Amino acid sequence: MPDPQDPKQVNNNDLRNAQFGGGLINADIVNVEQMGGNVYNIYNGHSNIKTIQNLKLEPNISNELVNLLRPFLEDERSRRPFLVLALGNDSPVLQHINWSGAVASFLPDMLCKLADYGEVAPGKQALWALLEYVRSQVGVDIQKRIDKLRLIIQS
Repeated sequence: MPDPQDPKQVNNNDLRNAQFGGGLINADIVNVEQMGGNVYNIYNGHSNIKTIQNLKLEPNISNELVNLLRPFLEDERSRRPFLVLALGNDSPVLQHINWSGAVASFLPDMLCKLADYGEVAPGKQALWALLEYVRSQVGVDIQKRIDKLRLIIQS
């Protein structure tokens, strides 16, 4: 076992592109059942993964999304069926959504997960797929509000 005080000891902890939760330890043997929590890295093979910040969702855009989606996702029991209809039953992002809680905390978390996920089909962002489904359920006034978001989300 190397001496921790040995000046010749070299540690190469090249962590470029690493995704992990928790921290680093320098140990020869670690015996644990589970250290830390679960880490979910959602990546669907596309290089244009987006985040809420990359989507340039300024507070007014985020508020508009919340206002548009709130009526459909207020009830915990209706959230999963609604998103399944919008994104498809086999969409992997659905596995990473926390379905419980108040709508005020559910919506921002869900929006981030959908934005991070990226495309559900070539050229179609998960977030836009949801809005297209909502668009099919509402009147002309709300459709116009959704249409104004298209360039921001699909770009």
